Amino acid sequence: MAKSKYESHVAPRLEEIKDWVRNGATDEDIYTRLGISKNAFYEYKRKYNDFYDSLKENRDYVDGQVENALLQSALKGNITAQIFWLKNRRPKTWREHPEPSTEDPQKKLDNLIRAIEKAAENE
Repeated sequence: MAKSKYESHVAPRLEEIKDWVRNGATDEDIYTRLGISKNAFYEYKRKYNDFYDSLKENRDYVDGQVENALLQSALKGNITAQIFWLKNRRPKTWREHPEPSTEDPQKKLDNLIRAIEKAAENE
């Protein structure tokens, strides 16, 4: 009986795929490199837990690395990283046009500066 494309094209390359994911490969990059169709790729993700889990675990790992790097950059004074972090972690407070607050804006700014200075001291 003939092997499925999963057995011949994907399963033997799971370690290689892991490296691709950790280096930022997209789904399209992966199925193109494997020589399989987009539909087959998504079917294999649904059907084969080892494939799905490997993709998810390694994407979660690399996303965590980027989050940590962003946080470290923000704590070291990178203003762009600080803005990005706050807008995404606290969108209600830090979006472009926040809802009006009853808190004094100067007090809010002072609290933010203290928090950044404290984080920098703890490095």
